[in-house]
Amino acid sequence: MGDPIWTGQHGFDVRLRWGRRGALAAAAEKDVLIVVDVLSFSSAVAYAVAAGATVRPCAWDEDRVAVTAREGAIGAVSREEAQNQPDGFSLSPVSMRNAPRGARIVLASPNGATCCAAAPSVPALIVAGLVNADAAARHAGAGGTTITVLACGERWQDDTLRVSLEDYLGAGAVIAKLPGTRSPEAAVCEAAFWSQRNRLEDVMAECASGRELRERGFAEDVALASAWNALAVVPVMRDGWLGAV
Repeated sequence: MGDPIWTGQHGFDVRLRWGRRGALAAAAEKDVLIVVDVLSFSSAVAYAVAAGATVRPCAWDEDRVAVTAREGAIGAVSREEAQNQPDGFSLSPVSMRNAPRGARIVLASPNGATCCAAAPSVPALIVAGLVNADAAARHAGAGGTTITVLACGERWQDDTLRVSLEDYLGAGAVIAKLPGTRSPEAAVCEAAFWSQRNRLEDVMAECASGRELRERGFAEDVALASAWNALAVVPVMRDGWLGAV
C-alpha cells in the first residue's frame, strides 16, 4: 500500500521529504530530486566531483565489491581505513578533496547513497549539501518542474530513520534558493536554516551527528561540510554516476 495522498504535499512546487521512503515518493511523483546528506555522502561527493572525479552511489545492501569490480572503479573504504591509506577514499569529505581527475569511485552509504539508488527514475537527481547549496538550487530551479528536497537523515541501531539536524538545515539552505511555492514542510525547513545561517559551523559541530564524528577524530570533516557555498559544483546523476554538470 502506498502512502496516504495527504502526505504528498501536492499543489506546491517545492517539497521536503525524508529518507529512502521520501526518495521513493519523489520517484513516484516524477519530481526532480535533490539528495541532502550533509556530514557525509553529499559533501564527500561534492568535493570529489569538484576535484574532477565521478562517484557511483552504492546502496547499503548492494554488493559494493562486485559493483567495484564490474565497473573497474576504486572502492571507497571506511573513514578509519582511509586515514591509513595514501589514496584511500571514504565518506570523509577530507579524503575526497584531492581525488585524481578522472577517478571513478564507488561510494556506499546507508543514507545518501541508498537514497540515490532508490530513485533511478526521477527526471533529474542532484546531490547537495551546505557546501554547494546555492549552485544545486540554481541548477534544479531551471527545470520548471516540482522538486523534492530530500533530507536523508541517519539510522538508529534498529535501522529506523533518525531525523538529523544537519540534513534539515542543509535542505533548508537549498530550499532558500529555489523558485516556486513551498509546502508548509519546506517553508518551515527554510525558516530553520535562515535562523541558524550565521552559526552553521557551531551548530554542525554540536549537533548529535557532528559530536559523533568529532569523537571519532573527524572534526575536519565537520568543518569542511559546514562551509556554506564553498563550492560551485553540481553533482548530477547520469547513467548511474554522479559527475559535474
